[in-house]
Amino acid sequence: MWALFGLTAVLTALPFLWLAVAAQSFGFGGGGFGDILRGCIRALLSGEISTLLTLAALFLPAILLWTQVFWRIGQSVRKTKRMLKSLLQRKIALPERLRQLVNVAKLQGRLVLIDDPAIFAFAFGLRKPRVALSSALTKILADDELLAVLQHEAYHLRRRDVLRHLFVDALQKSLGFMPLARSLAEADRLAKELAADRYAGASDPEALASALLRLARLGVTTKVQPAASGELEQRIMALCHGKKRVLSWRPGLLPGLLLSLLLLTAPLLLHANNWLGLELHSNANTILQHEKTTTC
Repeated sequence: MWALFGLTAVLTALPFLWLAVAAQSFGFGGGGFGDILRGCIRALLSGEISTLLTLAALFLPAILLWTQVFWRIGQSVRKTKRMLKSLLQRKIALPERLRQLVNVAKLQGRLVLIDDPAIFAFAFGLRKPRVALSSALTKILADDELLAVLQHEAYHLRRRDVLRHLFVDALQKSLGFMPLARSLAEADRLAKELAADRYAGASDPEALASALLRLARLGVTTKVQPAASGELEQRIMALCHGKKRVLSWRPGLLPGLLLSLLLLTAPLLLHANNWLGLELHSNANTILQHEKTTTC
């Protein structure tokens, strides 16, 4: 998650870098960042059209990026509420078998059993996170397997992964033009699943691996978000053999990384000649001043 947040923060900071390298063309370069900001304010107050257009072009991408992030968060919240409203209408009482497992998993009052033929188990809710479980899932899993699934979801509740996933999903979709963002988001999701698996499988990894294998054979995906290609297989391998590879290599990762680096270094590359010219001019002035002082 933090890698994706870091990428977004760097992209947000790009306008400030652009502003710093473009300050010379505004006529107030050469000072510190405070001088640049004061120059921007003076330019805005003076109503210089060229400066206003330049500043708008610099900051508009960051504004649009964060506007899209918060819009997608709101969209996801509304979509989840509609889905949960439909599911919770089919809420049923917990049978004795499930109540005993809930006590062991420490999910008292936080498990909702849904009468649904689909197979799913997921955490939901921002203010009071809970776990939704389908009746169909309880019918295909043995007690030890079902307990492992409940402990897995209990870990997500304790870590507030519902909120984290909400932000990561919004950032990924808002940064859709960067393939690297998708890879980071998928790696973050898999890392959270592996961490929950390690917690749930601490005492009996075979039970959780057996449950995941059963779900993989059935081709199960959740109602909230389909599993990534090979995600269940990777989780089973991690439980059985301790393999923890998260960021898998894919053909589009290298071009995405190169494109990201190009976007981040574009201001430096575009203004390298200007900076070199300014540096040479500054050195020449220094030499002339030194010669005049020596002559005197």
